[in-house]
Amino acid sequence: MKFSYLKFSAPQYSQYKTYHQYDRYLYKNKITTISQGSFKNLPSLKEIDLDRNKITTISQGAFQNLLSLQTISVTVRGKCQEAPGVQIPILNYAQCKDYSLFQRNLQCQTCSKMTCNESSVTSCPGAEPVCRFAMSMNGVTMKIEKSCSTYRKCVEAMRNNTLTCNKWTNGTSCVGCCVGNICNKNDFLDWTNFFVFHLTFKKFSEYKISAENLSKAMERELTTTGTFTIEYCGLDRNRTIFAIYSKPYSKTSKKQLLRNISQVLNTSQTLRNVGVQQSHIDLFDEMVCDESTTSNNNQTFSWPMTKIGTTAEIPCHAYLATRYCSPRDSEMASSQYMTTAKCSPFTGIWKEPDMSQCNDTVRITERLNDIAKSIDTANFDNISKEMLNISNKSIYFKEVDAELVVGIHEKMVSLIPKVSANNTLRSINNLINIPEEVLAGAEQEKRSANRLLDLIQDIPEKISLEEQQVTAIYSNLGIGVAKVKNDTFDGLFYGVSYGTNGTDANAWINPSPNPDQQEADAKIMASISLPRSLLKHLKDEERSSVSRITFFSMRDDKLYRVTQNASTKQNVRINSHVLAANIPNLSVSDLDESVNISFNILDQNATNPQCVYWDESSGLSPGWSSRGCGISKHESGKEIVCSCYHLTSFALLMNVYQAERETDNALSIISKTGCAMSFVCLVLTIIIHVCFRKLWDLMSSKVLVSLCYSLAVTYFIFLVGMQSYVQTMAGCKAVAVLLHYFLLTSLAWMSVEAFHVFLSVVVVFKRYQTSFMKNSSILAWGIPAVIVIITLAINSTNNYIKIAEVCWLNIPSFFAAFLTPVVMVLIFNFIMFSRVIKRLISTQRNKRFEHKRRKVRVLGLVGLMILLGFTWVFAFFAVREATKVFEYLFSIFNTLQGMFIFLFYCVYKKDTRDVIIESVNKRKRANPRRVVAGRRFGNEIEDRRAETNF
Repeated sequence: MKFSYLKFSAPQYSQYKTYHQYDRYLYKNKITTISQGSFKNLPSLKEIDLDRNKITTISQGAFQNLLSLQTISVTVRGKCQEAPGVQIPILNYAQCKDYSLFQRNLQCQTCSKMTCNESSVTSCPGAEPVCRFAMSMNGVTMKIEKSCSTYRKCVEAMRNNTLTCNKWTNGTSCVGCCVGNICNKNDFLDWTNFFVFHLTFKKFSEYKISAENLSKAMERELTTTGTFTIEYCGLDRNRTIFAIYSKPYSKTSKKQLLRNISQVLNTSQTLRNVGVQQSHIDLFDEMVCDESTTSNNNQTFSWPMTKIGTTAEIPCHAYLATRYCSPRDSEMASSQYMTTAKCSPFTGIWKEPDMSQCNDTVRITERLNDIAKSIDTANFDNISKEMLNISNKSIYFKEVDAELVVGIHEKMVSLIPKVSANNTLRSINNLINIPEEVLAGAEQEKRSANRLLDLIQDIPEKISLEEQQVTAIYSNLGIGVAKVKNDTFDGLFYGVSYGTNGTDANAWINPSPNPDQQEADAKIMASISLPRSLLKHLKDEERSSVSRITFFSMRDDKLYRVTQNASTKQNVRINSHVLAANIPNLSVSDLDESVNISFNILDQNATNPQCVYWDESSGLSPGWSSRGCGISKHESGKEIVCSCYHLTSFALLMNVYQAERETDNALSIISKTGCAMSFVCLVLTIIIHVCFRKLWDLMSSKVLVSLCYSLAVTYFIFLVGMQSYVQTMAGCKAVAVLLHYFLLTSLAWMSVEAFHVFLSVVVVFKRYQTSFMKNSSILAWGIPAVIVIITLAINSTNNYIKIAEVCWLNIPSFFAAFLTPVVMVLIFNFIMFSRVIKRLISTQRNKRFEHKRRKVRVLGLVGLMILLGFTWVFAFFAVREATKVFEYLFSIFNTLQGMFIFLFYCVYKKDTRDVIIESVNKRKRANPRRVVAGRRFGNEIEDRRAETNF
């Protein structure tokens, strides 16, 4: 076959034999494929001989840019399908042997009986007819024309393309020639590109124009930048869809064309006239998966439009969730949503979301470790941005993450004011969202919550202050800084509002003790007013060092709770925002005029408000204290104004759980009433067993009196010392030490009692009675003293702290110095009690007195259990739903333990009654009841023996 003009492509053959620089002879080389660019370095080639090869594939562009090529000879082997099941060789199929061409992908074709099969050119008469293809540029519009020509004329015209087609400008015209079905292509020379874009409109029904008219209008506007056709596709999920078809010059990129279309749409007068909003328009240059939502663990995830063949990533908990957008196939189309629009861009199919990395915090920990090693002013901006992004995931932090992130922020804050504090403040604001239990663990390990509070106070002191005042407020945190001068200071006002429905958070500073009119009209939720005389209270050297006053506010007291190790479910808690005012490096107290702090009440059902401040006095565990603060104004359920005479952090403490408050009141009444009754009963028990010689001579009475004395002192300390009127820290700690000691001695004497009963019933000892009381007293009074002294020595008496209005042990000391001895005593007493019961059960008795013995035994057991302190076990069962029940049982039985001892060992015990009655009779000089006693004596021997054992 002879090819007059080819735009094919094929491997380079410059190494093959040549007899002239203008021809190439490649016959008999067993060539099977002519690849793209095979002859690209031979522009002057005029003739190629490819005869007698086995060519089966000629790639598009194989002979491209060979403008001087006149003759090419090639043998093409293959078959074409003439009819279903009928194939004939290509050479027999092709009717125009001199001008047969092959389309892309080597589709079989003919020259259709030497005429072009183009509707605009129905007949090409004359010798060597071909179809002539001409493309010209008219302004920015491409124009394509087709006509008939002869082979020779068309080739001659094509040779001029090298002069006119290098750059497409206005007036450019280029020519190509073709025969056969390839002429049916609009641009078989690939001088143009073809791109498809999609345009969607939301709320199209609101526009005063039809879809067809809008298509025509947009087409007119777009045609000014190229050749465009716009087709209305239809509706899809309440969106109106249009397809934009564009045929630009081949060197125009898709990105450039997309930018041109976007610019036209943004400035379109047509769209503006019909009221189309830019936010309602979306332009796509690829097929996509539509927006979608999925749910996982009661959380909804929104997936954005995503190009087919790509993976969407969205934030998910600690890391990322991913979802792949896949091309549609027949199987997917039948099982998933299918668009109804005929040319919709939403043809992609979402795969199932991959949520496996959502809770992966390992990457957070690894990245925090890396950041902690390299922080300086050079990379501060990048690190602060990254820390802001990481802090957005703070609700998924673990304890190690909380510890690391606080350490990083300490390094960042140390670089202020050399760097901006904006991102640092935002990330610290996000860190307050760390779960409370995680913060509590980090606080115990590294004091992370306390250090975070220090950072919040440090930032206002460090930031550069170019203006008179600076404020910033976020969702959890706000700060304020104001320049001050000694001679012109006229007070300061700082107010905050964390925003409500429809309002934004805001903060104000006013250079006077009162807000200005705009601030007064705003919904201020908390404010602090500093008096004009604030600086006059300072010493001269202190006053000269004052250049600024700093403020900060917090939405709630979460960090303070964690630092204090307090529960959010206690019956009193902070019921306001937290406000703080400070003068850097100075402690301000004992002011002449009060600092007034106004709070809006958060829980309006709360009662019993107390103005409190954060007390970090030396030797104390930090906590809220009301000393030196009072309520100056109280508008029930709305606003409370506090007056204090120092600067620090302030808040409002209130009773917020009504049911628990009622329970607390009831328990308080039970405890105080029970302690008072027990104290009186214990004093009576001591008097009876000491004053009557027959009772005092008994070893059991001496042990009982020691126990009663210890319990009586304990009740007395609780009634008198554990009250809010004990204001001094020294007095408060003294009460806590005494209570701790006498509680331990009471437990110790319960153990002595248990051991004594064991010896009396099981061992029946007499040999060591003289030394038993002496040794018991040394142990029972000495061991608790050692425990208390060690507790005082460790941490310089600071193991005794103030909790609410009273003092007691802090948590570690409580477990080590109190709860552990309680458990040990209960275990020991239970062992002794079990041995006694076993001994009594094994004792054989006369059946005649079985009923009385059983009565004596049951009552004796109950009395012994109370005596040995088994009622303390109720405290260990006060958990979850049973908390209230066992709290009541614990309060009743332990506060009334002294009364029960009196009843069982003075009223019920027969030996004690007989001694008392005998003494009373002697005093009345009455006759002894020997006869009656004699008659009863024989019947009660067994009972007395059983009673003696108890």
